Amino acid sequence: MGLLHSFENSGNWLFNRRAWLPVVLFLLAVPVIFITDYSKIGANVKLYTGITAVLVSFIGP
Repeated sequence: MGLLHSFENSGNWLFNRRAWLPVVLFLLAVPVIFITDYSKIGANVKLYTGITAVLVSFIGP
């Protein structure tokens, strides 16, 4: 019963903050995107990431 109560409390907290929480996450992600050195990512990783993205887009949510 405690776990279900914990899930409910977490869900209520996220639901109440659904308006500004994505904005905060976006603002935190922008500096990380600009700081990251993408030249060190190998060709295989880029290929597998692209294939995965295409498959997910075809499958959908």
